[in-house]
Amino acid sequence: MSKRTHRVRHAETLSTIAQAWYGDPSRWILIYQANRHYIANPNQLDPGQVLVIPHELVSTLAHILA
Repeated sequence: MSKRTHRVRHAETLSTIAQAWYGDPSRWILIYQANRHYIANPNQLDPGQVLVIPHELVSTLAHILA
């Protein structure tokens, strides 16, 4: 599987990104977990920041195993 990425745009949040990629804003935590070393504050993203978007299967397994 190739790595998927998302470039943060002005006023985006982890919830809006999760809604766009997964259709569920509550899955923001999966994006945060995959990028926690690069996100100082999950409530404040920097425009232009590139985030890794975990694939659905990988995200589900990580959530179950956490």
